Amino acid sequence: MKIIYLIIISFVYTNVFSQSNNFSINEKNYTNSSRVNKIEFLSSPEIFTPLKASIFESRIGGWKDLNNNLVRLDIGYSPDLITFRSRNSVSAVGVDFFTFSSLRSESNFKFPVEAIDYNFGVKYSYSKHLNKKLSLEGRFRLAHISAHLQDGYIYPRTDTIFTPFVYSREYIDLSAILNYKYSKRIFIRTQVSLNYLINSKPDEFGKFYLQFGFENFIKVYKNFNFYFSNEFRLVSVKSSTNLNYNLETGFKIGGLNNRGLSLFFTLYDGQDYRGQFYDKYLNYKSIGFTFDI
Repeated sequence: MKIIYLIIISFVYTNVFSQSNNFSINEKNYTNSSRVNKIEFLSSPEIFTPLKASIFESRIGGWKDLNNNLVRLDIGYSPDLITFRSRNSVSAVGVDFFTFSSLRSESNFKFPVEAIDYNFGVKYSYSKHLNKKLSLEGRFRLAHISAHLQDGYIYPRTDTIFTPFVYSREYIDLSAILNYKYSKRIFIRTQVSLNYLINSKPDEFGKFYLQFGFENFIKVYKNFNFYFSNEFRLVSVKSSTNLNYNLETGFKIGGLNNRGLSLFFTLYDGQDYRGQFYDKYLNYKSIGFTFDI
């Protein structure tokens, strides 16, 4: 635990206190840019900034369930490779790589890995300023996801022989976010997404998924910000349609789409989004952290 605390302290000191000018709410993305017809490589931050509560997104961090020993660990990177800028709009081509792992917390600081979901693909992002208060972000994503049980999984003791199965899917994701600058301290964001399933194994899912949510981002003091984010996902599994809900709220040291550290509480209720447990129900309340790089 001491090593983790040292890493977090070093990250905060290096990226917040030594570069404090970069950690206010990023207002430059909500005003017209003076740069015209400019091409950039591996620019940062990303053009499309998903809601904090979105499940299937690239992040670095993790959380611990408050009611049992479930732990999730996220490792991912989703850079914009080539960015094209004009006076009041930006577009980019990039890649998307991330995993989220299910771990089990045990004594003596041991965390056996039970399952891992892998996601990778390509993306096209777009952002346009509508006026001084409104901006629009959009993203097209073509991706593959697969899930695998790991050596830390405890198989149930039954008379039935367990047969491992292949879980994989290819999908197209279209997302749009409307950003509203309510004041110098408050940003309101609304997201709508449509997911089309091209192919899946097993073939027990609906072809279309609808996702929507909103997020409030409030500047409390200098580089210390509060956010409230939630996401609803309408999914169909085994001919049964379910509305899944995820809430995340907490504090971020750093701007809306700048580098920073987030500490949060999250609540999920709905169909299990982990591939190897897709036909199960999942409910948790947890606390966690993410590094925005």
